Amino acid sequence: MKAFLSRWKIFLHSSLTAGLAFGLLFNGQKAFGYSFNEFDLRVGGYYSFFYPVGGIKHYDPGFLGGGLYSSFHLPIEKIIPIDKFNLSTRLGLIVGYQALSVELTRSSSDVQLFPVMVQFSVFYNFAKPYGGFFWSPSLKLNQGQIFSTRNSKVKDIYASQLVAGESATSSGTYSATGIEYTLGIEAHPQNLRQLALFVDVGYTFHGQELDGQYMIAKAGAAWHLRNSPSPVAQAPECKPVELYGETQSFEGEPLAAMVSVIEKQSGDVVKSVETKEDGKYRIEVPGCASYIVTVKRPAYFQGKTDLALAKKDTPPQKVDLVLTPKKFQLAGVQFEDDSPNLKPASYPHLDKMYAFMNGNPDVSVAIEGHTAAGRTQEYNLKLSKARAETVKKYMVSKGILANRMEIDGFGSAKPVADNKTAAGQAKNRRVEVRVLNQ
Repeated sequence: MKAFLSRWKIFLHSSLTAGLAFGLLFNGQKAFGYSFNEFDLRVGGYYSFFYPVGGIKHYDPGFLGGGLYSSFHLPIEKIIPIDKFNLSTRLGLIVGYQALSVELTRSSSDVQLFPVMVQFSVFYNFAKPYGGFFWSPSLKLNQGQIFSTRNSKVKDIYASQLVAGESATSSGTYSATGIEYTLGIEAHPQNLRQLALFVDVGYTFHGQELDGQYMIAKAGAAWHLRNSPSPVAQAPECKPVELYGETQSFEGEPLAAMVSVIEKQSGDVVKSVETKEDGKYRIEVPGCASYIVTVKRPAYFQGKTDLALAKKDTPPQKVDLVLTPKKFQLAGVQFEDDSPNLKPASYPHLDKMYAFMNGNPDVSVAIEGHTAAGRTQEYNLKLSKARAETVKKYMVSKGILANRMEIDGFGSAKPVADNKTAAGQAKNRRVEVRVLNQ
């Protein structure tokens, strides 16, 4: 009697849980500000295949079992922003039937199972379709009651071991707590998103001795009853996103250039535009995608930047693009007299080079030092190379790999101005950077 009451207590608990869940569905407008349509109710069915584990010697599945299924979108994102990680949850109810035969060492049994379970599901929803479907891997946890009947018969070889009056056959009806864990995949056809196709594989058990533990596989389909396509397992309805900004020189001056937006996954050019002398541009591209934005100009290094437009309502994005000459001077970088030591005013200018190197990790450069005339060429060569080495060490201290930078010193052999004037000598004291690869 106590066992009977305990079983019905568990069943009542499961039923109340299901009742509260579906009560939430029909009163969701008050609870979460959700309409019935937003709860995305769906109904469906499934075929199932049970494989008992334990001390079973032989197994005959009989026919494939199945069941009915219904669930709704559980709006956890109203409390925890799981939708930012492409996650969604559903709560539902499954009612099933399974018939099978099992053979133990001493007996064989015909078993029928009637699971009634509340189902909690977590989905990871890929935002883009693959092969014509939107895909959602899932984890499903089911708990409730499994009612069962069992008709058993002792094998003839063991019949002689029965005590007097003991029957070789027995039957009974049982009820026990059932728990089920499954991993699966769900697919929504791209052109019919209200249809959900799913396959789950997992483990089921309940308190019915050896034949109460099963490996399970399910294949089924469900139909969303909402008026519009389901928000689960489909790409969000993304609006076009406006990109705008300026194409600038390394020193921050506007330059005319060609701006292209490339879709990252396919490598296709989505949009291209040529900026005017003011360097300003505006481009509209599809939302909910990842892009590479490139900028080109003759005699300049091709700049690029990554851009991810993950949200369905992404505001206009400002993307300024820097054009770096294939050979440029580190203007503003100054050294102490007859020394490779930097003056404090040099660091903001060196940081511009660091930003370029850090933003273009595939680029290697040559750092070349130059001096004015006035000393011996041997002295000037040594000083110019030491100054180039100082620039390299500063880049390394900021995190740039040393093997991306070569150094050289030319002394006063390559002047760009007249060494006979102070102004000319100032121009000749310089550090230049040359891009080695494109």
